[in-house]
Amino acid sequence: MATAVKNTPDTTGPSLFDRPAAVGLVGVVYVVGCLGIVFGLLPYLFWNVLRLPDTVALNVVVAGVLLVAATGLVILGLRLLGPRAPHGARAGIFVGAAGVLVLLLVTRWASIWLEHWAMLGWFSPTVGAALTAAVALVLFGGAGYLFLHPKVEAFLVQFEDQGWFSTTVFKSQQGRLVRRGTIVGILAIAGAGLWTLHSHGSLARMPLNWELNIPFTGRTVIDPSALGNDVVGEFRREKVHEKFGDGNPLVVDKYALRDFNRGLADYVKVTDPGSTDLAEGTVKRKSEVDEAVKELRERGAADSGSLPKTEPIPPVFGTETYRTIRLLPVAPYTLLFLLGGLTLWGAWRIVNYPTFADFLIATEAELNKVSWTTRRKLMQDTVVVLVTVALMAVYLFAMDQAWSHLLHWQPIRVIQFDSDPSKAKSTDEKKPW
Repeated sequence: MATAVKNTPDTTGPSLFDRPAAVGLVGVVYVVGCLGIVFGLLPYLFWNVLRLPDTVALNVVVAGVLLVAATGLVILGLRLLGPRAPHGARAGIFVGAAGVLVLLLVTRWASIWLEHWAMLGWFSPTVGAALTAAVALVLFGGAGYLFLHPKVEAFLVQFEDQGWFSTTVFKSQQGRLVRRGTIVGILAIAGAGLWTLHSHGSLARMPLNWELNIPFTGRTVIDPSALGNDVVGEFRREKVHEKFGDGNPLVVDKYALRDFNRGLADYVKVTDPGSTDLAEGTVKRKSEVDEAVKELRERGAADSGSLPKTEPIPPVFGTETYRTIRLLPVAPYTLLFLLGGLTLWGAWRIVNYPTFADFLIATEAELNKVSWTTRRKLMQDTVVVLVTVALMAVYLFAMDQAWSHLLHWQPIRVIQFDSDPSKAKSTDEKKPW
């Protein structure tokens, strides 16, 4: 006896990657990795391995290569994302990448205060670095938790529905002429702005690379030859050599330099020895000067003219440098390419934005209702208008002159005023205020 067996299809539970926010987070990791390749690895190969010279032509070539590499990685990412990605994933990648940049800037802003407090001696640099890491962990952890919230996922879906991350054309057969004209207008305005940046030298004044300092990696570059050639300069140079060794220039930890400058505060230069045995123009410890002043007081000779005069030893400064995260290499040229690419994409995408596209379509429909005159008719109407304006001008001028002479005629004399403007006085000058 045969029995029918009902085969139940295998069902799988919902996956985490069915959520647009989860796929967006994975996409953010991919984007960060691509930025590391384009803005970190490739510039390192060009400038540190190949050692290309820093010329305008090569910088333009490097910027073009970086743009091509970025485009290729974007295409690869879209292929990896595939057509079955959850709706809202593309918007999630964009929002997530922008959020990472904002959080990095906020973390760096917080670290500036922490570094300032560490320089004041409130806590050690190690504690400051740990606090910075804690701030970053709280910010990124809280942002990740909010990013996976259902309301945020709903926003991502709505954001992607606006079409900014899709190549789909909205009502492609309608409003073509007005759309093309709008694109040309946007490109003309953006092109004028880019040309203004170039012609005014705004891009040339920018730093070659846009970089973000890594907190608590500050170093100070000291040039010993710039410390001076006088007694104080020689003293400071000797102390720098004892503390940090040889080197020109010297690269030292800025917190070590802070402690070194605090040690210099224990020394002074004797500008006037007074009645003491101190030599003029020498560098002494404050304790030695205090001891000499104490001896004067014990002898009862500590008056204003006998006391030594000193001046403090200035601290040692240098150029502060940090380890950095490169945000944009060859910025003057890469930024030009990026702005141009974004303008092209934005101009094409905005005319396919549903609300604005419907407005352009309606505008072209209204323009199609206009009856445009022929060239010959336009010329005739223009001649008629110009002749009519000329005749009216002549007529009004003649009437103005006729009435002016008539009203100034002696028997009528309606309008009375002195014909000599030098004798005329304003009413305001006659009135007492």
